[in-house]
Amino acid sequence: MKPFTTLLLGVFLGLGIPATALATMTAPWYDDQLTMVRAEFGIYTMTPKGERFIPTKTVPLIEGQNYGWRIFLKTKAPLVHVREAFTLPTPPVTWGECSSDQTISEDSRISTVEHDVAPYQGVVFNGWSVAKGDPSGHHTIRVIINHRYETVFEFEVQPPLP
Repeated sequence: MKPFTTLLLGVFLGLGIPATALATMTAPWYDDQLTMVRAEFGIYTMTPKGERFIPTKTVPLIEGQNYGWRIFLKTKAPLVHVREAFTLPTPPVTWGECSSDQTISEDSRISTVEHDVAPYQGVVFNGWSVAKGDPSGHHTIRVIINHRYETVFEFEVQPPLP
């Protein structure tokens, strides 16, 4: 199990999106005018035109398969606070390199990341990549924006059909 936000950052930078638009920062972030427009979970696939997001509730258990969530917001706030708790059915072989804002539960089943982010054109997101030894089964990602707007993504990680 490993986060691939840096991969997404690279994709956005390749599109000419400034790094400062996606960087995590520390500053006031509360906004009483925040509205969650929609939330999506899906996989990322490569096409001749670049990476494409495909909404789904099933992630193929294939090493290197990228997947993640994105939440569309309506806000004028330069930053929002995002807390993501990712729960697996059993511990993975590894969570990969942990960032300074990431904690792993004692039973190694839950990764929690909490930070302030700048929405890019009203979107906040995070992505992961299937790693060798990741468990199949039911997975849950709970995202809380500004300590009060919650979205829960439930999905299955399954070996591909023959």
